Amino acid sequence: MPAAVDEQTTKARAMSEGSLFNEVATILKRLGWRYFHIPATAYRHGVRAGFPDITAVKGRRVIFAELKREKEKLSDEQEAWAYDLLGVAAQTVYETVRYYVWRPSDLLAGRIDEVLAG
Repeated sequence: MPAAVDEQTTKARAMSEGSLFNEVATILKRLGWRYFHIPATAYRHGVRAGFPDITAVKGRRVIFAELKREKEKLSDEQEAWAYDLLGVAAQTVYETVRYYVWRPSDLLAGRIDEVLAG
């Protein structure tokens, strides 16, 4: 395995969900997105479990993004929200609504920036 790939994998595995959020928030701000983040503590105050961490809007685009550590799996509630939101996304015209699960490797590979810049 090349050293650069190995280093990127190590960084991705070490990144916390909070650090990933901070990086994604920086990209959202830089690219002019309006967004709402649900902190982990919100679920104790009536927010439904499993709803995506970030809801972002720019122009006619809406993105729901669940942030996860590199090897972390979605909970059953997160899977249910993903299923419902992907169903909505499939019914929209011009790819205006999208659902993503973003991990540190997506950030480090530039995929998050690519989606948000598009």
